[in-house]
Parts: sequence; structure tokens; C-alpha cells
Amino acid sequence: MDNKILVLVCAVILILAVIVSAFVFINPQEESSLTITSNATLYDGDNCTVKLTDENGLGIANKTVNVTLTDEKGLKSNFKYITDNEGLISFNISGVGNYSINCVFDGDGNYKSTNVTQNVSVISNVVQDGNNGFKDTSNQKSSSYYEDDHLSCEQLKAKYPEMSDGELFERFGERGDNGIMYNGKHVWEDRGDGRTYSGHPI
Repeated sequence: MDNKILVLVCAVILILAVIVSAFVFINPQEESSLTITSNATLYDGDNCTVKLTDENGLGIANKTVNVTLTDEKGLKSNFKYITDNEGLISFNISGVGNYSINCVFDGDGNYKSTNVTQNVSVISNVVQDGNNGFKDTSNQKSSSYYEDDHLSCEQLKAKYPEMSDGELFERFGERGDNGIMYNGKHVWEDRGDGRTYSGHPI
């Protein structure tokens, strides 16, 4: 009698092992992970970047990531983005304030679902002017100057001799990853304390 029970228990264990193995074989889903790679403090108009990776840390391309952006008033905006070849998505956050970003990958036949949430503060763009003061340059670029974006530094100075370097930076400068860019060159450099300092001359 004891032998029959032992055989029965072994048979049940064997059947369960076969079922589990079959399930793993049929559903070989890898772990996935979402990471917000941009800073928790952004300048108005900067992009927020998020990366989707597999269990080995490699980017997962061509996957849909759902993004919910919630502002200070609780208003939600929903977006869908497709990851690029490096597993990255990038989206713009406009408007000074505090936001909550929730990103969700629902998973598929190859990867398990994952999500990430982070609070982000968006602050106004501030650059140092020629008199060592600081000016808010958010939305300061005039549309009447767009046609001159292709001009070199020297051409801009020649066309607008009445403008100081600081004024030219405000009209034609753009924020780069490490500071204010002016026609592809650093002119002001961010030192991480909320202010910017003189950097490389044009």
C-alpha cells in the first residue's frame, strides 16, 4: 500500500514538472525594465527621456510605451511612444511646474510588462547677461528672427551690430545638454546650481 502511494506521489510530481517546463517553454518571456534617464529637474521646453531595456540591460526597440503626465492640478495627459533602436523614447514637457510622469510597457510575447514613475520639476530658462545679471529667456525667441537661424556667429554679429553678445545669445541661442548652445558652440555652461556661467567664447 505504501509503495502505491509513493508511486502516485512521484507520478503527480513528474506531471507537475512537465506542466511547468512546458509553460516556461511556451512563454519564454524576458524581464524588462523602464528607466527615466533625464534629470528630475528640467528647463522649460527640455525633453524627458525614458529607456526600455531587457534583463541584460540592452535597449528594446520598436515597443510601445504609454506615458501619463500629471500636473500640479491633477490634470492628466496621455501619450503613446515607440522606442527607437536604442530602446529610448523622448518627449517634451512645456510649462513651468511640478509633474508626475508614469511610463508603462504592457509587455508582449517576448517581454514581461514593467512601469516606472518619477516626479519632475520644470523650471524657467535662465542665462547670464553681459552685465552679470540673470534673465529669464523662456519663450523669448522672436519669430521674426527664425529666418536667421542658419547664419554663422560672424554673420549674425555683422547683421545686428547693435546687439550685444548677450542679446544675440537670447535671440539665437539654444540649450544644450551641458549649457547654452549658440550655433553649435557652448557659450554658457551650466554648473548645476541653477545658474549659468560664462563658458566658451564664440
